[in-house]
Amino acid sequence: MASGSSLPEDRFSCPICCDVFKDPVVLACGHSFCEVCQQEYWADKKPWKCPVCRRRFPVAMTQPPRNLALNDACEAFLQERRQRASSGSEIQDGSQRASSGSEIQDGSQRASSGSEIQDGSQRASSGSEIQDGSQRASSGSEIQDGSQRASSGSEIQDGRQRASSGSEVLCSLHGEKFKLFCLKDKQPICLVCRDSKVHKSHDCVPVDEVVQDLKEELHTALKPLLKNLEVFNNVKLACDKTAEHIKSQVQHTEKQMRKEFEKLHQFLRDEEAARIATLREEEEQKSQMMRKKIDEMSRKISYLSDAIGTIEEELKDEDISFLQNFRTTKERSQYTLLDPKLVSGVLIDEAKHLGNLQFRVWEKMLGILKYTPVILDPNTAHPSLSLTDDLTSVRRPGTSQQFVNNPERFMRYTNVLGSEGFSSGIHSWELEVGDHPDWVLGVAKESIDRKRQRDATPKNGMWCISQHGGKYIGGGGDIIALKRRPQRIRVQLDYNRGEVYFYDPKYMTPIYTLKVRSTERLFPYFNIGNVANGNNPGIQICQSKVSLKVK
Repeated sequence: MASGSSLPEDRFSCPICCDVFKDPVVLACGHSFCEVCQQEYWADKKPWKCPVCRRRFPVAMTQPPRNLALNDACEAFLQERRQRASSGSEIQDGSQRASSGSEIQDGSQRASSGSEIQDGSQRASSGSEIQDGSQRASSGSEIQDGSQRASSGSEIQDGRQRASSGSEVLCSLHGEKFKLFCLKDKQPICLVCRDSKVHKSHDCVPVDEVVQDLKEELHTALKPLLKNLEVFNNVKLACDKTAEHIKSQVQHTEKQMRKEFEKLHQFLRDEEAARIATLREEEEQKSQMMRKKIDEMSRKISYLSDAIGTIEEELKDEDISFLQNFRTTKERSQYTLLDPKLVSGVLIDEAKHLGNLQFRVWEKMLGILKYTPVILDPNTAHPSLSLTDDLTSVRRPGTSQQFVNNPERFMRYTNVLGSEGFSSGIHSWELEVGDHPDWVLGVAKESIDRKRQRDATPKNGMWCISQHGGKYIGGGGDIIALKRRPQRIRVQLDYNRGEVYFYDPKYMTPIYTLKVRSTERLFPYFNIGNVANGNNPGIQICQSKVSLKVK
């Protein structure tokens, strides 16, 4: 093996510790480091990166292979340096240039104080060939072995030299073409490398033979990555659509919320105006009463004032005149009025207007409030279904709506679930089915398959009854005989007993009963079939009566 002394000393220095390589390892990017330095550098740094080029590496690369060729070169370098130190001689590094600078000496030159074998061969021509060990001719027309960089950013190349045309890569140790591939070390080598002790016992094959096999191996490894990339792209696209749908949902929901609150605000404004009008009406009534009382008092005061004035005038008359009028004056003085009394109940009844005002307004508000025991979940509705704004009615208009394919949504059948699931207790709700000819009603467990074809049977986690063209069918597939066609269906779930009942609420006659075996939450389940004649009636969840009790 050729000596490494023809290369500069920094070619044998670890970029981390700046000392000669010790047990060097090589990363996939081509940079080499001491094994201990590399392990210590990566010990507290994640993700793992090359200290020189900052390329990232997966977990599988945390144990890089040994760089045996560089290890041998470093040992040779250290041996020469020790010989240099013992003899006190200095070995010339590089080639000596001719005085004309036009020709490069072929072979090796020795210093007068010691001998050194140049690594590789030097070729003379016009300064156009590549020297082994990164030497340039005086004409400067050759490219150095791609491993020397400026002092500001030097990197160590993984044994590659390129010609000036960039079309050929040579072995950095022997200057020969790579013609073989070492199957054990997974790297290209030259014929000299094959005969060296490093690769002598290894299996080697020609480069031309192994390239196609390795490319096919990479192509095979690339297929699952491409498939995985396609899956990620599809999921990202779905996420983008979901993000846009969320914005649309927020706008629609906010609009409906404002609409509902406006109804409440309008009710409160109307109620406020009505109560203030009542207060004003009472004020007018009480004020009228007081005006009448005041007028009456004024008249009586005027009468008494006149009588007192007349008597006082009589007292001032002559004696004969006084005596002549005494009898009349005496009668007038004896006419007295009853003492006036204050009128009761004329003050404003504040207690009537202010007492429990909020409660009485709320009590009156019950007349406009609607309570539906089951609210439909639009995030589960099949795209062909249309829900009302208050989420209490569903129909099948015949055209698909714009929805995202989220995990909760049914995509195979035209189903929709209630928004609230039950895991205990008794729950019931009524549905206005009318004359709709095709529907399925009942309960379903939370984990039912929402993307593939599944019949509404207990085996598939759905406990229902159905109606198709006038025939009523139970969850077990048996025909239900009914005397009359119900316009409403009442569903009652007793989770603790594990039963679901179906009634005709008008006559409270039982229709069907199913045993429920599930430990999951159960959700109200609705399926709306298609109507052939184009008439698309909906199914309405009926409102429950709201009562108010004060204890």
